[in-house]
Amino acid sequence: MRAIACCITMMLTLPVWSAEHEDAWYFAKPLGRVIAFTPSDRELVAVHRKGAPTRLSAARLADLSLSPVHPDRHSGPVEALRASSPEALRRAIRELRHDPSIDTVYPALVDHEGNHRHYHHNQLVVMIDPEVSQERMLSIIAGVGCEVAKEHWTPGFYTLTLGLKANLFPTIRRLNGHPEVLVAELNFHEFASTASVPNDEFFQLQWGLRNTGQYGGTPGADINILPAWGVTTGSPNVLICVIDWGFDLNHPDLLTNMVPGWNFVENNGNPTYNVADGANRYPHGTACAGIAAAQRNNAIGIAGVAPGCKWMPLRIDGSFPTIVDAINYTANFTSTYNGVVVSGSFSGAGYSAVVNQAVINAKSAGVTLCFSSGNNNSIVNYPAKLPETIAVGATSMCDERKSSGTEHQQRQANNGDRCPTTTSYDYNGVSCDLYLCLDYNEIPEDCYPQLWQCFNSTPAAYDCFIHHLCWGSNYGSELSVSSPGTMITTTDICSSLGYSQGDYYSFFRGTSAATPFVAGLAALVLSQWPQLTPDEVRTIIELTADKVGGYTYVNGRCNELGYGRINAGCALLRSPLFLSGPISGTHSFDNHIITRLHNASLSSNANITIETGNAIISGDFSTGSTGQLLIVPKHDFTCE
Repeated sequence: MRAIACCITMMLTLPVWSAEHEDAWYFAKPLGRVIAFTPSDRELVAVHRKGAPTRLSAARLADLSLSPVHPDRHSGPVEALRASSPEALRRAIRELRHDPSIDTVYPALVDHEGNHRHYHHNQLVVMIDPEVSQERMLSIIAGVGCEVAKEHWTPGFYTLTLGLKANLFPTIRRLNGHPEVLVAELNFHEFASTASVPNDEFFQLQWGLRNTGQYGGTPGADINILPAWGVTTGSPNVLICVIDWGFDLNHPDLLTNMVPGWNFVENNGNPTYNVADGANRYPHGTACAGIAAAQRNNAIGIAGVAPGCKWMPLRIDGSFPTIVDAINYTANFTSTYNGVVVSGSFSGAGYSAVVNQAVINAKSAGVTLCFSSGNNNSIVNYPAKLPETIAVGATSMCDERKSSGTEHQQRQANNGDRCPTTTSYDYNGVSCDLYLCLDYNEIPEDCYPQLWQCFNSTPAAYDCFIHHLCWGSNYGSELSVSSPGTMITTTDICSSLGYSQGDYYSFFRGTSAATPFVAGLAALVLSQWPQLTPDEVRTIIELTADKVGGYTYVNGRCNELGYGRINAGCALLRSPLFLSGPISGTHSFDNHIITRLHNASLSSNANITIETGNAIISGDFSTGSTGQLLIVPKHDFTCE
């Protein structure tokens, strides 16, 4: 009898996956296609029991041939682990099922794009049309055998717990069968990763704004901010929403133009950083906010790209529900501000239907969304990969894609994840920030202090090197534009708890750093022309970018940098034209192209032709009483 009871206990702790792995699919409504999953043979998810340690010890990991997928993150009882081999994965699952500190353990999933996904085995998320009554919502949820685990800020958005008789994937499919359900999908463990990798005191260090050759870079390889500031430094009627892990709400360079934000982790109005988020995370939001919106000409610190705009701190913890709530939240402000921009310096390899729906909601409300492409030297990550967003890559101070080179890519492919030794390295494809700062015999201390410390005082030289320099900006057909993303001087938490011991930090990096440059530029564009739609803001930023790096640009873009490195001066000086009718005759607009006819019509004898560098309207044109013609610059002209 005792043996039977033991077997029953073991069966109850088996993962749901084992019972339905051949049925692991559901229809993603926003994507318009089926997403299917297979079990991973290299990664697993371990859920720790309540009251037990939430991380396996280093000795236990070594014994099981496991390593943390996210060693710098702490996300409660759920731990994602990578095995050294498929055999090691199977052994680890067998042994961890007998570990009294582990509630359950199961393989991660591999999605339709080959990404490893870590999910909650007995939970899912659902987004129901907010027009549906709450009574009906709860009826739908109960009808599939689920209970509400948490009601989120976004109306109709719930995390659900499976009932004892419910199976995960069939339940998701049943929910998606209801016309009132917008989205139902797995509750993925974590979407986000920090994509890191005037008279202001440190303006001379801000090569991204004005490159004079700092750190051995190329003079002029910057976003050309000074001419843009001659047009506008930003309007207080434009809002930049910085979505991140928390913020220093008392930083002197961020306080003046900050408006109250929200904490979607604790669901309160205090989006302050939390040291429990990890050393690489909790200073992250403060650094990003400074790049986009730090005060200018206040004789301290740095200058942000759009210092005259307002900015709002929105705290997340990297989980899908907090990201969805934060993105949806931004749509509330399009009626009170002339323009709303999201700066999201986080990314993940896997698609999420609920995040996609939130992005669609925000853009439909008029929000311009900027997201980082990721730091894996690989393809563009989500949510930047979604067509509704501006996907941002990172450049070096030599106007090239930030890259760790072909040797690092090969080592990553072999799961070595190791960058150069101090004796040999193939520099093919390496961006200049790496080889300018690396000397085989001596690391210059003033070039990259952390790197110097790696080889002079840190035993784990490889890991240190990878963390600070050995990363590459993601790239591909979804990339919109690129901007400076390595050795960036920005705001830091005002205490020893930040990246540095002071109030500022000069070595912020990653597409995390690049994204707020673009968000700041979007805010400047909206400050000057608030009537623009998100697509038109994106068009202006893309078509005024500089074609740098020596890459081959086809129809104005390349996979390495998208449409190029952003040029703020060009975006603000090569202004769009808004023409109200009626207009007749023939009109030529140098270096512009027609992109929108709004409430307007062309007469029967009118004609629009595009010539090199020109858009020409010939014949009669009428806009009507409220109509408008929008013309923006072409991509193939040179902007001084």
